[in-house]
Amino acid sequence: MQIPFPQSYWFHEGLLCAGHYPGDLTPAGRDVKLRGLLDCGIRQVLNLMEAGEASRGGAPFDPYETRLAVLAAERGVKVDCLRLPIPDASVPDPAVLREILDRLDRALRSRTPTYLHCWGGHGRTSTVVACHLVERGRTADEAMEAIDRWRMPLPKHHFPFEGDQVKFVRAWRGPNAHPPQVRR
Repeated sequence: MQIPFPQSYWFHEGLLCAGHYPGDLTPAGRDVKLRGLLDCGIRQVLNLMEAGEASRGGAPFDPYETRLAVLAAERGVKVDCLRLPIPDASVPDPAVLREILDRLDRALRSRTPTYLHCWGGHGRTSTVVACHLVERGRTADEAMEAIDRWRMPLPKHHFPFEGDQVKFVRAWRGPNAHPPQVRR
């Protein structure tokens, strides 16, 4: 199945896709990525980045939501964008994670193709995807191995988790469990 752009992958084919920030340093590069999302049928974007987040070099990320809305309108469709922030290189607040996972579940039930992203698509995004897979019956290690396989063909496919994120995923027990406690 076609992916929207390099650095993205399907974790429920045709319905749930994940990857990195769909903006770019240039308007042309950004538009290629946004059109790729639309070409793949994406109708909802869940952004895990914090408002005002900047690159490691300190440059702010260019918002893409307005441009995505314009490109979608040109095709006669609408794409909903929602920010559910998780601090970079950290674990999610359990309440925020619960909201994200519930939105992914609703997207599956309603068959709404959804794109989930953070900056690089490695840590925060992979943590959420892994917890989603755990809730669907995989062990934490099976979930992380699946993500590693899906990311293998990507240009920047290194193992996607920080140490605390691995601990968090291994401690995640699903929707009715107590939130995991990660010791630093």
